[in-house]
Amino acid sequence: MNNKIYLIISFFLIFLSVFFFIVIKLPTTIGFFVISLLFFIQISKFRQKIAKNFYFLFINIFSLSVLLSLLSIGLNLFSYLRNLKKPNIIDLSRHVEFIHGKKEPLGYRYQSNKTGINKKVLDSNNKKKRKVLINTKYTIDERGNRKLPYSDDIDNSNSILFVGGSFTFGEALNDNQTLPYYVSRNLKINSINVGMNGYGPHQALYILENKEIYNKRISSSKINFIIYRALIQHINRAAGYALWDYYGPCYKIDSETKKLEYRGSFYNCNKLSLIKRIEIKLLNLIKSPYEPWTSYLIGNYEFRQYSNKKYLPDDSKRFLKIVEKINIISKSLGAKFLMVIENVNTNPESCLLDEPYSNELILELNKKSIPFILTSEIYKNQKCENLQIKYDGHPSAYANRLLSEAISNYIKKSNKY
Repeated sequence: MNNKIYLIISFFLIFLSVFFFIVIKLPTTIGFFVISLLFFIQISKFRQKIAKNFYFLFINIFSLSVLLSLLSIGLNLFSYLRNLKKPNIIDLSRHVEFIHGKKEPLGYRYQSNKTGINKKVLDSNNKKKRKVLINTKYTIDERGNRKLPYSDDIDNSNSILFVGGSFTFGEALNDNQTLPYYVSRNLKINSINVGMNGYGPHQALYILENKEIYNKRISSSKINFIIYRALIQHINRAAGYALWDYYGPCYKIDSETKKLEYRGSFYNCNKLSLIKRIEIKLLNLIKSPYEPWTSYLIGNYEFRQYSNKKYLPDDSKRFLKIVEKINIISKSLGAKFLMVIENVNTNPESCLLDEPYSNELILELNKKSIPFILTSEIYKNQKCENLQIKYDGHPSAYANRLLSEAISNYIKKSNKY
């Protein structure tokens, strides 16, 4: 093979790989295949000049690349064909945009005075006959909170503050189907919902600690109760493992004083390395809807720390310290604190099974005398199909009604509203 032909073929292969990578979006399959071809050309071109050991190394790399390419084709094709049997759900949602970045102390938050739509439909050739699976609206008020629909029989002189993530916020539900809404109607008292998708206890604590943010969120309301709806996985959120929360507030336990300290954002606190940032961008680039198996594998790799339910001792201690401090601040504000712990799984496939670490967490909370309600007690004997929003996975309006009754009874017994 002369140099001219060698250069033409090499250039063509590089062009082909870029074309398939960017246009057709089959990065891993074509990538391995092109690597194998390039090595084959190298072997053909420099066969006589390559030392025997290097020659066998090149042959092994070539063989491995071909094998990986065929494996990628097979697994992705299998996953693609399997997905064809599943209902094709189209997301037509129009969400309220986030304000996020290094200068946002909570990491991110909703824009004020906006309305969003959660809409999912079942795909059909006839757009007019598409079955609507989810179609709800949510409103963000002037203070950046989830709006509570107005009622003239609500006592606005006292309020209950709800903190937490999407379960608190009421993802995929209307404004009149959230947990804060039902508690408000049960007790005829105002509720303030500062929950947001992806938030954890670290955002809840920062809201309470930062007077400017706290006063903006509650306005002139007198807070009598602070309720935190906690997922066990919030342990990992508070540790900074959630990829969407780069700039969220970072808390660490000082090694000498053993006190919880605010250390700025996760971006500065965890010091995301340059190599890690490049890795994240490359992995996002490789993801392709035409390679479902590869995308699934990458997703598992990216979220390996966040999804790991073997919680690290330091992360568990940090979570407990944060909760303990929320309880202390609540008392200093003249309010009572209550945790709602989602300690059982509501997925129909693993219905009402205990969440990992939930029993250990309950023991620790009892030691610290932090009051809580367990969803295992509320959802007992319920069908999980009724507790989750189908095609979404978040708690249903029915689950929120059940939970609101337990919370309302707890508050009534406390004689503090």
